[in-house]
Amino acid sequence: MLVRHAKSSWKEPLVDDHDRQLNPRGLRDAPIMAEQVKARMPKVDLIVSSTAQRAMMTAEIFSNHIAHLRFISSRELYHAPEEDILARLHDLESDVVTALVFGHNPGMTHFYNMFADTLIGNLPTCGVFELVSEADDWHDMDRTNTKLVWSSAPKTIL
Repeated sequence: MLVRHAKSSWKEPLVDDHDRQLNPRGLRDAPIMAEQVKARMPKVDLIVSSTAQRAMMTAEIFSNHIAHLRFISSRELYHAPEEDILARLHDLESDVVTALVFGHNPGMTHFYNMFADTLIGNLPTCGVFELVSEADDWHDMDRTNTKLVWSSAPKTIL
């Protein structure tokens, strides 16, 4: 399952992009979307988040709602293009069966479109999507053996 971080604040324009926090809408949306994900995936083996503050805050909110075994941050996910997101998934250990990955646009939208039958122009903030792969190992995951099976966003349920 992949998640674009919730809505971030531009209240302080001098704050470095990496350090921007969630705004009130983001703080409202993240728990709602976490419950949506929990209904589909009540427990995950691993949560992986970009090191950006807004992604980490979103991931922490989700982690408070969903049982998980491990939580790690990955600098490689900060504004990663779709190829880097896939490479990060390829690096997951074989004992990880389910993972929640938190990142940024435009990479998350492009990654979504790699597996979608119908392309989208933008994955909204706090948008989530679920992939199911027939690959035996994360390293073998690709477009031929992985399908997008579900997606949701705050505006579709609020």
